Amino acid sequence: MRTPSRRHLKLLDALLLVASAAVGLAAIREGTHPGGSWEDHHGRAYYYTCVALWAADKLLLTVSAGWLLVRFRRPGPSLRRALCQPGTVACLTAVALHGMCVAENIQEKLGYFDDRFLLNSLCRLAIDLPNSTIIGRAILLAWVLLALGRRLRPEPGGIDRAGRALGLGWVAAGFLHSFIRFTM
Repeated sequence: MRTPSRRHLKLLDALLLVASAAVGLAAIREGTHPGGSWEDHHGRAYYYTCVALWAADKLLLTVSAGWLLVRFRRPGPSLRRALCQPGTVACLTAVALHGMCVAENIQEKLGYFDDRFLLNSLCRLAIDLPNSTIIGRAILLAWVLLALGRRLRPEPGGIDRAGRALGLGWVAAGFLHSFIRFTM
């Protein structure tokens, strides 16, 4: 059996992650929170928490996409080995689900919406839930399925640990979204 090629975090990897975080911060700065003012909600604390979670969604998404670029740089594990690592699964799940919802929004704007497709049904569900809620639940489900199938093989390096931290960030943001939604 071949020994796994473990790559440490390099300067270019750090630059890619900083650049992806910069894109996320620029999206936060240029974007507008869809909620309105704090008087429209249940108070200042609720409003500011919603704004912080909205910003965290954008930042987590761009950093997850940047992390995928870092993960699949050479030398690295094969795709089959990488898909058994919890950090890769977390970031891939987040980017894929967000991509599905973007594709659905584009499809709906162009008038090609049809409920017979699985993609449309999944994204109809995602319209009602905040992104971090559905992404956090999907990451937890993916990790549980990997563990039950005995395919969960975390790599001891810093790159996979960073991916796991991003996955935990998605899960925490999802739980906080759910908590706020059901308590207010």
